[in-house]
Amino acid sequence: MKNLILFLAFFSLFGMQAYAQTTVTGTVSDKEGTIPGVNIAVKGTAQGTTTNQDGSYTVNVPVGSTVLVFSFIGMKTQEITITGGVLNVVMEPSDINLDEVVVTALGISREKKALGYTVQEVSGSELDKRGNSDIVSSLAAKAAGLQVTSSSSNAGAASYMTIRGAASLTGNNQPLFVIDGMPISTEPSYRGGTGQSGYYTSSRSIDLNPDDIASLSVLKGGAATALYGLQASNGVIVITTKKGALDQKMKVKLHSSVGFKQLGKHIELQDKYGQGLNGSWRSKYNGAWGPLLDTCSYSLNDADWANPLLDVDGAIVSRNNPNATGEPVKTFDQYEFFRTGVSYNNNISIEAGNNNSSYYFSIGNLNEEGIAPNNEFDRTTIRLNAETKLTEKVSTGANVMYAHTINNLIKEGGTSSGIGIGLYRTPATFNNAAGYKLEDGTQRTYTGVNGTYNNPYWSVYEQFFKDINDRFVGNTFLKAKFNDWMSLSYNVGVDWYQRRFQEISNWNSQGRLKGYLRERSEHHMMVNSDLILSIKKKINEDLGFNLNLGQNMYQQSYRYLTAYTDDLSIPGLYNLDNTSKQTAGNGTTEYRTAAIFADLSIDYKNMLYFGATLRNEWSTTMPEDNLSALFPSFSGSFLFSELPQLKDGKILTFGKLRASWAKTANIADPYRTSSYYGSGSADDYYTAGISFPFLGTAGYTVGNTVGNPNLRHETQTSFEIGTELKFLENRIGLDVSYFFNKNIDLLLPVTIAAASGYTNMYLNAASMESKGIELSVYAVPVKIKEFQWDIRLNFTKMKNPVTGLAKDVSYVTLNGDTKAQINAAVGQDYATIYGFDWYRDANGNVLINDDPTDTHPDGFPWTNKTSTVPLGKVNPDWTMNIYNTLTYKGFELTALIDIKSGGYVNNGTRFNLNYYGQTIETLDRSTPTVFEGVYGHLDANGNVVSTGVVNSTEVIKDQNWYRGENSFTSGGAATQAVEDASWVKLRELTLSYTFNKAMLSKLKLQGLEVYATGNNLIVSTPYKGGDPEVSVYGATNGQGFDYFASPAAKSYLFGIKLTF
Repeated sequence: MKNLILFLAFFSLFGMQAYAQTTVTGTVSDKEGTIPGVNIAVKGTAQGTTTNQDGSYTVNVPVGSTVLVFSFIGMKTQEITITGGVLNVVMEPSDINLDEVVVTALGISREKKALGYTVQEVSGSELDKRGNSDIVSSLAAKAAGLQVTSSSSNAGAASYMTIRGAASLTGNNQPLFVIDGMPISTEPSYRGGTGQSGYYTSSRSIDLNPDDIASLSVLKGGAATALYGLQASNGVIVITTKKGALDQKMKVKLHSSVGFKQLGKHIELQDKYGQGLNGSWRSKYNGAWGPLLDTCSYSLNDADWANPLLDVDGAIVSRNNPNATGEPVKTFDQYEFFRTGVSYNNNISIEAGNNNSSYYFSIGNLNEEGIAPNNEFDRTTIRLNAETKLTEKVSTGANVMYAHTINNLIKEGGTSSGIGIGLYRTPATFNNAAGYKLEDGTQRTYTGVNGTYNNPYWSVYEQFFKDINDRFVGNTFLKAKFNDWMSLSYNVGVDWYQRRFQEISNWNSQGRLKGYLRERSEHHMMVNSDLILSIKKKINEDLGFNLNLGQNMYQQSYRYLTAYTDDLSIPGLYNLDNTSKQTAGNGTTEYRTAAIFADLSIDYKNMLYFGATLRNEWSTTMPEDNLSALFPSFSGSFLFSELPQLKDGKILTFGKLRASWAKTANIADPYRTSSYYGSGSADDYYTAGISFPFLGTAGYTVGNTVGNPNLRHETQTSFEIGTELKFLENRIGLDVSYFFNKNIDLLLPVTIAAASGYTNMYLNAASMESKGIELSVYAVPVKIKEFQWDIRLNFTKMKNPVTGLAKDVSYVTLNGDTKAQINAAVGQDYATIYGFDWYRDANGNVLINDDPTDTHPDGFPWTNKTSTVPLGKVNPDWTMNIYNTLTYKGFELTALIDIKSGGYVNNGTRFNLNYYGQTIETLDRSTPTVFEGVYGHLDANGNVVSTGVVNSTEVIKDQNWYRGENSFTSGGAATQAVEDASWVKLRELTLSYTFNKAMLSKLKLQGLEVYATGNNLIVSTPYKGGDPEVSVYGATNGQGFDYFASPAAKSYLFGIKLTF
């Protein structure tokens, strides 16, 4: 009974205010129409309300109160005296936007000035003119702390994104995407092949239509993301899609564009020397170490022709050959293989609303060609967003998207069946385009050997990978407003998609002489629900609070079914019935989480703000003793510009200090806590052995990984401080943050004694940090009548060191091959390139051999193969993006300059092509050279003996050098391939024109805009390969590796937007 009395007494505090009041009603609007969500406060009291969807309001005013205060984002705050029972207000825009509202975790809108952490917003208009199929690519250089890497220029290519560095060694490091309150999957689910040998499927963010996006918030720190729990330790991208409005006349919008993509920066190939070795021509040889081509001609004599089907223009012979025709030898630009890829994008949308309901409907289609033949991506999307008021206080709605995508991928990377090796290794005298298939069905290649390197045209026409995706993302919500200060919302959604893959290789493909066919079907489903009770109350004129109490349920399931064969009975017939040998497999993964949470924010005098969140989450990926985990966060901000001595100052418009602390975690992969069995096999080394099922009998064997019943979540503790300053009535703004993230209990597969029956176990056995500074600056240097110049700048400087690994674990390999690896090692930055270096003395000087009795040639350095060493970190020292906007009347010119300083890429493409004499670097094959270094050798015990004398011996870097110490193929020092990946890019340049109302009235249109955009028009970099941004490993943690990745591209886009 005592508790009941206290409960009733608490709520009576709010009820007491209902006595002795009058009622004022009205509508709030601007020049465009009514405004929903305007804050209305009774001055001097805690009373207030907000306008409804139609801009109307009703507020109870205590006797004695005479003034209402109206405030809204982007509008001037107005204090208006009450003169009667009806008060209509027209809002005016404000030049000083201090009350900006941003979307934060769980879709909760907050005044940006009140936040104790960093949130950056990107408008939809900054995304839909880029011409990128994936919005992740469009986010490059748009926010501080955000790093985006495109895997290639291929149509539908994946992109990799991190926010404030990596937080996990073996898990996912990409941020969570949330669209209209529904967490969605953005990961690529399949990669054909291994290492650098596969097809890299798109990130599923590619299913989103940029034309449907109204705004996007980048949530960076732990305090910003803690309410999302286990899904969001890597940051969150919160997307809000376009909606209709109440009492809105129907608007029909059409957006159409055509784009052209062309080959961008690429590795340069030499065309001076021909096929052969030791300066002599040899047809079908796999290197360009032959004669100088200007000393050669053609011969049509059969005796000179090694294979007329290969050398279609004639045999290449010396000009002194009696059969020489005297005709100069032709050279072929291998990059003519690439085409101009054309894209077409069309989107139509309809939005409207009446007194109670509103909707937004759109249909869009993108058809994109890559620069490689037969590489295409097609996406069709349909979206419907609708909301309706059931009563004055209850509303409901739904946001639904369907996407259908088809992607024809090409094989890339360091596989002999991909386009890269077959193209770049081809000598300049061989024309791949003269035919890729001979009459007997075998390949026509420069080696003349069927099944070695694919002719690049064979790679795109006789083998391919088709990825077909059908996806449904939708959520429905119910909102109930009990009174002016309490409401309840329920949001439940689903992300479901089915992916079908078909991988095909015809007979005579490299490594697939009898062809290959794989069929695979995947089903993914995520279900999420949030129930939130919201309380927003002014306790008195100075003190107010917001409280959100909620519960979350999340479930993810995945299953696949696959079958393949590498023995097609009939070439070119791609059906699983066309074989006598098939292999099938299937699998299922499921997990579930449940959570309760609280979110409290308190404001005092609109000057001091405090926020705290608490989330307790249970996850089925954890053992029973560790099912539950608690994640708190605290944040605060102080608006010192509200102090009486600073308020209304002429120079400082706004000033804020902020700080936050949070504890979050990264969810572990399912099934790490138990040991599992799989289909077994056995062999005796001398025979082919057996595999199960065998003769109708199933057999299983225990896996190599033993379960860990004591597993814990990977945990992150984050701290952030910062300040936000605005000057000269918002003409200049500055936002600075320092952040420090400490990640512990990181999961590693640690080797254990094989006598246990297993070889490894996942342990919480590593730690890592990320710390850095972020700076965002904006300014309006010029604002004269109809001309304005705006500048935005983002700067990030960050370190991401690994601070601990399990005992006896020296490093963790993220990706790589036998010559170079991307590793995480204690004391090194996350993602550091490791490989062999030269022998060096104690001062770091390269050792130049001076011992004529050993096997190493004098005057040359040689490779130290005793162990791999760190050769350079992948992450940059700092990045900076400068976004300029010039507007004059209806014209707008924007230019985005992207700068990256430091960081390295392993240029495996160049280092491999050295072996084949294909790079321009090998043109010095007859030029005397003196290597930098000091004389020295190894003693009898293998120790370095240095004389300290600077090398002065001239040597020739001939074929033996490039096919030896200067090549990956022969195990040369990988340090030669590690290059500075700094760049300065003109990433985006857009010119647009928006027609004014006078012109529109003549055209009977509500809106008309035309624009032209160029992407990656200028790239300045010391990197000797293609674009250093490209990564052969796609959207994975192993960035910084270029090994026959598809080259970069520059693109041009022309578009028009019409509103009817």
